[in-house]
Formats: sequence, C-alpha cells, structure tokens
Amino acid sequence: MRRGMISWLKLIISKNSVVQQEEIDYQSFLFLKKVFQNKKIKIKGTGLSMWPTIKEDQVIEVEVIPTKQIKKRIKKESIIAYYSIQEKRIIAHRVVSLRQKKHQLIFITKGDNVGGEDIIPVLPKYILGLAKI
Repeated sequence: MRRGMISWLKLIISKNSVVQQEEIDYQSFLFLKKVFQNKKIKIKGTGLSMWPTIKEDQVIEVEVIPTKQIKKRIKKESIIAYYSIQEKRIIAHRVVSLRQKKHQLIFITKGDNVGGEDIIPVLPKYILGLAKI
C-alpha cells in the first residue's frame, strides 16, 4: 500500500469520516472511492464557490457512487463531489448540464456563487458521489 493511501485512511477514521480538504493525489482519491463505495462520508467544505448552499467549513455528506452507476444516478441540478486533477482536491459543485463528447458522458459544473461554468468538464471517473445538503 502506498504511504499516501494509509495516511488518508487514518485521517478519515480519526476525524469521524470528515475528509479534510488538503491536497491528495489521484491514486489516493481512487482508494478513497473504492473503500467507501456505496457508503456515505463527510467532507468539510472550503471556499465560497457554493455559498449560500454550502458555507465555509460546513460539513457535507457525500454518498460515494460506483462509476458504473453515475450515469443513472446523477442528473442536472445534482451537487456532486469530484476530484480535480488541477487542484488536487475534492470539489463540490452543481451539475448544470450533461453532454456527450466523443461517446463519453461529461458533466458541466458550476459553483452557485460563481458567474460562469467551470472551465474543465468532469468525467464520470473523477466523480466521488452525490453531495447531500
């Protein structure tokens, strides 16, 4: 097991399943998704992009969804938690549209408190799950 994966597992258990918004690598994200598949975890919100829906330091519950179920479970207006490769952290934003691109479903997201859509669409493999507010 990689060292980063072990520290993430310790962090989740030691904080009553609250995942701190610190930098994580993609392998640790995949490990988190696999271990908590079909379960609920709690993530602490950071920033103001989803204000007032999600407030700074608010703890949100995320139902971890297997990648194969994402297409039927996530709809327009859902709030999803997903891994951002650019920021190396988990982000919760609202789905504003779903599109097909080269036979691949992509999710267009936006923070409720942000003027426009997120620049980079979200692929199903990066989605952790549905956020419950």
